[in-house]
Amino acid sequence: MNQKKKEMGKIKKDELEKKIQERTEELRDRIDELEHFREITVGRELKIVELKNRIRELEDRLAKKE
Repeated sequence: MNQKKKEMGKIKKDELEKKIQERTEELRDRIDELEHFREITVGRELKIVELKNRIRELEDRLAKKE
């Protein structure tokens, strides 16, 4: 009887470890997706700032010519 309990405990432990491993992989995948998204959005925001500065520069040049 004691042996059966040990075997059941091992099976449950193995199932739990498998679930933990699967969930960890899912979370790593999600982290990778979020990091990629962050890189894209930060890059986009930097480009927007660059373009705003360029517009301001061109507006200043235009104002000086007038």
